Amino acid sequence: MSRSKSDKQTLLMMLLVAIIVVLLIIILALALKKQKPKTDNSPKVQPTVLAENDYIAFLDVGQGDGALLKSGDTSAVIDNGRPEGAAAFCEKLKNLGVSNIKTMLLTHNHDDHMGGSEAVSNAFDINNLILPDLSKSGSPTRILGTVSNTVSSAGGNVQTAKSGMFYDIGNIKMTVLCCYYQNSDENERSIITLAELGGKRFLFTGDAGKQAESQMINDGIDFDCDVLKAGHHGSRGASSAQFLALCTPEYAVISCGAGNQYKHPHEEALSRLINAGAEILRTDQSGDITFYVLESILKYKTQK
Repeated sequence: MSRSKSDKQTLLMMLLVAIIVVLLIIILALALKKQKPKTDNSPKVQPTVLAENDYIAFLDVGQGDGALLKSGDTSAVIDNGRPEGAAAFCEKLKNLGVSNIKTMLLTHNHDDHMGGSEAVSNAFDINNLILPDLSKSGSPTRILGTVSNTVSSAGGNVQTAKSGMFYDIGNIKMTVLCCYYQNSDENERSIITLAELGGKRFLFTGDAGKQAESQMINDGIDFDCDVLKAGHHGSRGASSAQFLALCTPEYAVISCGAGNQYKHPHEEALSRLINAGAEILRTDQSGDITFYVLESILKYKTQK
């Protein structure tokens, strides 16, 4: 009888050990599974826009305006600086890989915005030349007439800007928002343009000031933007508080020359831009200012 009882105890002990071993194996397997890195099969977020291919650059042209909108091999130019800087402007475009210009828009008839036009039209083929209404201009210039002839003779289209005009510049969408030709001041007749890149909005205002800004507000135009090219080089006569309250720019770019005679930008405009929450970037301080969109985030780089 005692031997049978001993056998039962031994069998129970062996069974208990087996259960413990199985439990230990299960626990070890679970621990190893937990430590093993998981394979990430989730779709990778691709950049909305590749910085090296698609960008909007506010170029340092001294006391003037000049911007390049580039998407792959497609380029557009909004203004091109002063006549004395024309050669340097063309050289800069070539260094940036521009071989031809799909669209060149000149915001208004002042030398610091369209003074490089002759040189640009001679250096590059221009498919579309967008001009202000020269019949309304108080100071028609020989330059714009010459450029019009150069572009049209080469088979390009020459058009007077009208609200709603739309142009594809590769992945960049460029729209003429408004142009108040009835205004008496040449600056206030500036063509105002919106460019869209990767879901971000860039507002180009030329030298438009408070009069045109008020007209845009009264007309109910949607000019909300992420980047504002501040009107009239940061003059006190532009970038009104009411305009900025609707504009809500994350960045404000001021295109001006170092030590310029007009003392642009003016402190009043800078104060209003700061109060609106905009980060201010200036070509006289930072040189070329290039914006691009990466993974839906707006970024910029500068080059003096």
